[in-house]
Amino acid sequence: MFIQYFCKLKHFIKYTKLKVILEPLKLGDNMKLPLITLASLLACGASMAQSSVTLYGIADAYFGQKETGVGATKVKRTVVDSDGMANSRWGLRGSEDLGGGLKAEFQFESLFDITNGATTQVTTAPASVAPQLFSSQAWVGVSGGFGSVKLGRQVSPFHSFVGLTNNLYDATAFSTTGTVWGLGNLPNYVGRFDNAISYESPVFSGFSGKVALGFGEDKALATPTTPALSASRNTSLNIKYAQGPLVAGYSFQEQRPQGSATALKYNLLGGSYDFGMVKVVGGVNTARRDNTKDNEWQLGVSIPFGAASVAAGYGSSKGHVNGATGNKGTGLALLGTYDLSKRSRLYAGWRTTTAKNASGTTINETSTMGAGIIHRF
Repeated sequence: MFIQYFCKLKHFIKYTKLKVILEPLKLGDNMKLPLITLASLLACGASMAQSSVTLYGIADAYFGQKETGVGATKVKRTVVDSDGMANSRWGLRGSEDLGGGLKAEFQFESLFDITNGATTQVTTAPASVAPQLFSSQAWVGVSGGFGSVKLGRQVSPFHSFVGLTNNLYDATAFSTTGTVWGLGNLPNYVGRFDNAISYESPVFSGFSGKVALGFGEDKALATPTTPALSASRNTSLNIKYAQGPLVAGYSFQEQRPQGSATALKYNLLGGSYDFGMVKVVGGVNTARRDNTKDNEWQLGVSIPFGAASVAAGYGSSKGHVNGATGNKGTGLALLGTYDLSKRSRLYAGWRTTTAKNASGTTINETSTMGAGIIHRF
């Protein structure tokens, strides 16, 4: 700690010429340490006025039961699991005032399983090969009156908008959307892009938008036995209005694979309205690739009771292949919460989902119920 202060003092003296002030004082040895400490604190204060770094995180765990399968294959497990309300994580974020209204910013965020301490990996476009320390996001950028520009691994604007309008407060283990969407004939969207650049606009009378491009960096030249392959590319955007009790908007995402395969496209309309005694959220999404299309939707309500609240949500996904009925999935969920403080919350939830094939036969059922605690720091 003393070395850190001394380095800051040296830097401070160099650029403020504090030495000119100190030398004529000719203080005794017993005053040297207090003087060094004071000068170091002044240097820290000058630095902190221009930049800041914050350590933050979420710790979330619950106890309960999970059940999956159909008939004789159904398995029930008692679990202590991570990520009931939100993904457990820790991160660093910071900014530096560059003057003229500009700021340099960064954020590094790592997801982990609180039950065993392992780093949690998440689905990425393009698919990441090596385990990622900062699997949630890792970016650096600049912001100002024009908005913000970021470079690095980022949450897609589509995923951000889903979370804003999702049922059950976007609870990881209990919201229907993350499980039911994708039970049709197409996979669910991916929520994070590697090698991405994004722009987010400032807010104009409640309106704002964000766009992100993720580059696969996997273009391949032709060989005697294989054709040339174009690089994969991912595009995502949202446009929303958020003011007072109303949130409404549109989001689009395209996931174009390497080579000539057809891209996956998602189109989402979503919103919420807070009536005071009850809040309603919902969204309608279409996933499409070639002649395959999934129609998906979700709806939720939440009712606050002082420090407590209850919420319910329903989700659906119906696939269509060449115009014919395809796979389908449905889900129903309930959640209750109680705030112990501004940063700590108790919760109890239940969710059930059903997946059926094109002929209407049930191919999988799941249920999750549990009670836990989430703490933000």
